Amino acid sequence: MSVDGRVVVVAGASSAAGRAVCAELTA
Repeated sequence: MSVDGRVVVVAGASSAAGRAVCAELTA
């Protein structure tokens, strides 16, 4: 359970960061 939770958190953080970076680059 702990490992799965970490993976989900990391995936969400990476996707959020990727979107932020993409927005900054496009803007």
